[in-house]
Amino acid sequence: MKDKPRKPQPSYSDRFKLGVVMRVANGQLTKDQARIVYNIGGKSTILEWMRKFGYCYEPTSDIVMATPDGKSEAEQLKKKVRL
Repeated sequence: MKDKPRKPQPSYSDRFKLGVVMRVANGQLTKDQARIVYNIGGKSTILEWMRKFGYCYEPTSDIVMATPDGKSEAEQLKKKVRL
């Protein structure tokens, strides 16, 4: 079985990557739209760039922390907002 010749991987500058990431982060394009517009191959490439430049966050779980007085942190914050 012969190996297929591989396409050369394009090399993008950090300036180009950051430009694409900024357009996605600002909502001008979705990741899929950016892939098509800029002819970027991999499906996770832009996501990796976003992580590299700090534009991604890991969603946190909704853990409710109880304080010593028994009220949740969310309840205390709501009380502060009402004041």
